[in-house]
Amino acid sequence: MANLLQSPLCSAWFAFVLLASVVSTAPVEASVEDAHSFAMEAAVPHVKGGFNIRSESWGGVLKPGKRKVIRHQLFRGNEYWFWLGSSKEAAGLTLKVYDRKGRPVYVETVSGKYWVATRV
Repeated sequence: MANLLQSPLCSAWFAFVLLASVVSTAPVEASVEDAHSFAMEAAVPHVKGGFNIRSESWGGVLKPGKRKVIRHQLFRGNEYWFWLGSSKEAAGLTLKVYDRKGRPVYVETVSGKYWVATRV
């Protein structure tokens, strides 16, 4: 699951978020809800710091070794965070953000037992 936080808006550009899971996150509905909860818990310090959570998010199951591309419109000059959570501690999550030309863009990536986050 990836959630996007945003600052005030400027010029538009597009980002593609690549989500990958190395091991399965059991295809059970409760697992998706748990993964979302872990991602939201990871976002709390940033929300307290002034970021806003966008209402849209992706929630689903990734099979081992599979990837998911999600397109978001971002605005140049702003700072964004993306989170991906898993209900499995050893899921081996990867989260990457690319510009419209396919070049990776990020400032930092951090992770916990059940989530990974990337700042753009």
